[in-house]
Amino acid sequence: MNFPRTGDLLPCRQPVVETLQRALRRDDRQGALVLGETGMGKSMIVRALQQSARDGGPRRVVRASRALRTVPYGALSEVLAGVSTRDLGSPVSMLRIARQRLSRPEGRGVPQILVDDAQFLDDESTHLLTQLAVMGAIRMVAFADYSVADSSGLSAFANEGYLDRVHLEPLAGADLRTEAESALGMGSLGQQSILHLERATGGNPMLLKALLGHAGIRLAADGPDWDTILTGPPTDALMDVVASIVTPVPVPAPQRKALDLLALGGSVAITHVERLAGGDAVRSLVARRLAVVHPVASGSLMLRHGLVADVIRASLPLGRKALLWDQLQDVAPVLPPYDLHRIRHLEWAVDTGSPVAPGVLLDAARVATHVGRFEVADRFIHTASAREPAHAALERARLLAAGGRAAEAVQLLADVTAGDDARSQAVVLRWTAMRQGGAAPAELHALLDSCTAPDGSDGTGAAVDDGEAAGRLRLLRARTHLDEGEVTAVAALTRAPVAGPEDVLGLALRGAALGMRGHAVEAEECTRAAVEAVTADPYALVDVVEDVVTHHILVLAHAGRAADALRGIEQAGATIPPGVASALRGIVLTRQGEFRSGLRTLMAALPGLRRADRQLLLPYALGIAAWGAAVLGEVDQARALVHEGRMLPRRGRLDLELLGRAFAAAAASLLPHSARPSVSVTGCLDDVSPLGLRACEKDILVLGLLLGVHEGVDRLARLATEMEGEEALVLGRFAGAVSSRDAAELIGVADHAAASGFPLLAVSAAARARALQGESAAFTEARAASRRLGRYGAPFVGTHFEVPAGARRLSDLAKSEQVVAHLAATGHSNRGIAEALSLSIRTVEGHLHRTYVKLGITGRADLAREFHDQGGEPLVGA
Repeated sequence: MNFPRTGDLLPCRQPVVETLQRALRRDDRQGALVLGETGMGKSMIVRALQQSARDGGPRRVVRASRALRTVPYGALSEVLAGVSTRDLGSPVSMLRIARQRLSRPEGRGVPQILVDDAQFLDDESTHLLTQLAVMGAIRMVAFADYSVADSSGLSAFANEGYLDRVHLEPLAGADLRTEAESALGMGSLGQQSILHLERATGGNPMLLKALLGHAGIRLAADGPDWDTILTGPPTDALMDVVASIVTPVPVPAPQRKALDLLALGGSVAITHVERLAGGDAVRSLVARRLAVVHPVASGSLMLRHGLVADVIRASLPLGRKALLWDQLQDVAPVLPPYDLHRIRHLEWAVDTGSPVAPGVLLDAARVATHVGRFEVADRFIHTASAREPAHAALERARLLAAGGRAAEAVQLLADVTAGDDARSQAVVLRWTAMRQGGAAPAELHALLDSCTAPDGSDGTGAAVDDGEAAGRLRLLRARTHLDEGEVTAVAALTRAPVAGPEDVLGLALRGAALGMRGHAVEAEECTRAAVEAVTADPYALVDVVEDVVTHHILVLAHAGRAADALRGIEQAGATIPPGVASALRGIVLTRQGEFRSGLRTLMAALPGLRRADRQLLLPYALGIAAWGAAVLGEVDQARALVHEGRMLPRRGRLDLELLGRAFAAAAASLLPHSARPSVSVTGCLDDVSPLGLRACEKDILVLGLLLGVHEGVDRLARLATEMEGEEALVLGRFAGAVSSRDAAELIGVADHAAASGFPLLAVSAAARARALQGESAAFTEARAASRRLGRYGAPFVGTHFEVPAGARRLSDLAKSEQVVAHLAATGHSNRGIAEALSLSIRTVEGHLHRTYVKLGITGRADLAREFHDQGGEPLVGA
């Protein structure tokens, strides 16, 4: 673990230190009161201030403690050591003695007092310190948690304007990501991991450290699998950390009751908590920032730290849970909706053995399965199975398929006799499980044919051709055609609306088919509309949300919209499983040319995909990962990934499988000859063209161009005219410039590609332009190409796509060029250099021309600056 040591200041707290240093220097304030819960880094800031006391008066640290809270002047015992009993009884005497002992040394500023754990200050110490501050004898920064009362001396002192009030805000967003990635040493973390960390820790650095310490142990033992690494019951170490945050002081019974209610229920209406625990308890928890208003329901309250809720829930005895459940049912007998923690309430009910309708439990099991809470789903199914065996069997099959046990799901569904209302769901589940288990499209079509046979049966004699069921089957047929690459059939089947949530899926399938044909604009319109629908009501559409988001991200990625695709993954948040989100993120990053972060993300996602691959992304992800590893020179890793991909049976969308093979072939072409499997990039094109999968064909042709294969240039140019979107425009220009060997146009293409977010095309175009120019190019053109190579090639240094752009440093110049450049940079004319070195003026001009081109500069002034910037002699006349 690379997490900062206990005594290290978190980088994100440095601005707080600077704010406090300014407060200590202000003439209109006597210091600051810093508020933050336990674990927010207050003690680290105290140490940082103490160590940075280079100007102003001396800084002394006063540490209050709970043990001395009732002892008069206990916190100031070091300052007031040896004071007589008589003086202790006189506040005036104590003020005089304290002022003398804290008086400023000769030539130093006003003494500065740093009070740690100021919530434990005894009343006498508080009064003495505030009086000294009012007199101007000291400046003070007091650090306290939110248990310090508003009526206390310190709060009153701040309210009167003597102290600035500074709140230590929790880590969030970029700060939390930076600390977590630094701690784990893993590079880029997926957005869902960050969201989980935010929910679990509330941005508390100490909780974050404890949780990441637990994650680091799991990483070392189990490998980088973020599907499970941050879940599971809290350990003893985590429980100890939570206890230090929740109970730095004894918690009164009403507050404890409110804490228990919120931990068990996830969220509870504020009015209900107030009725059961009292308004004062609620206000106290909110003031201490242990409880916050729910982000989607202003009338509900929740604990700010998910980990605190987990620990409290795990530690409560069953009798306490049952008592609180019965009391809550008396005031709130109706279950909350899913977005207000319905599943958590149902867990609470099942814990206590309270009666819950089996249909309610099984619907919750369905939702829990889709959001990846498999253990909860299993528990609900088991509880409801005795009263609803057929429905429970369907949910058990759904759970098995989602967990990667497709064959067991298919077998279970074969033995289920469902009623009319569940028959079409059984068909959907059986189709899903068969597809995940590797069934060929022909087998899936056969299943659907049996359900729409002339006798209207599913092979068991039961009719399934009612309107809603027929719509479901129609979309299953469309999904099967999509896997085959039959995009025309998909368009026909998704043209008419379908009842229920499947209508949104139909829109996403239509967009996916359009995207495969290269109609990027219309495809995005369809998938974006579908995403907006599932985002507006994710729990009502939980059955289709993962499919919809995946199709949308792939449409964007295959249209070259990497930034939008990454943004879409971030916005999806917890609506899709972490493994799917990480896999999609890694695919997008690697395709974009961010090979290091992309490969790290993919390697973290692959274990989860190998276990359960609901979207059948594994073949594609393996090919992309192999490509990233090969580009980075990781030969053994690339070879292993290529081999694994070749061993997989064909399954899922044909275009993704072909792309996986193409990227694996591209990876293989970069491996040492002895390690190359017998695959080729161009060999994949034969399977693509007859189906009209233009987006897939485009990607394969671009891969060939990046690898120096020029045979497909004309084909790419024609293809670009048939496609939509900015990427098609760039590729059309690129292919035309390569075909016509137009260096100037290639430079323009490089700029266009870079501005449009295609870095690999940008560096490739610049490199081709420079290669076409050679040494005979005009100075301006050569300099333009070299500058672009330096600029666009910088992200690819150390990869296969690193392009020598000439000299990057003066030391890379030829010896004769270095000598001439040095003289020119120090003000010598060409004639003077020629005379000094016994060269012709033309030779000097040639040396300078090549130097300017290699360095990407324009003249002597730039050259002088290069010498200065690279540690040469000082600028002379530049």
